Amino acid sequence: MELKLTSEELSQLRVSQYETSDKVVFVKTTCILMVAKGFSIETTANSLGVDVSTVYRYLKSYVSVGLQEFLGSNYVGYSGKLTGPK
Repeated sequence: MELKLTSEELSQLRVSQYETSDKVVFVKTTCILMVAKGFSIETTANSLGVDVSTVYRYLKSYVSVGLQEFLGSNYVGYSGKLTGPK
């Protein structure tokens, strides 16, 4: 798969990659950068420790929603339904 990024997109991804302390954001940005630089999907997946399907999912997501939404986390933790002692 070929991915062409503008110099502005590359710059934004690099900034996000270097400024984050979130592992998921780092892997997502590095994935996009590696594919854009010509690395194969398989090499990218193996280098980052993710499945090939994850690389494809990240690429599809990045292309369809853009950088800001792509890096946003929609994860909501489970707050639980337990009550205190009776």
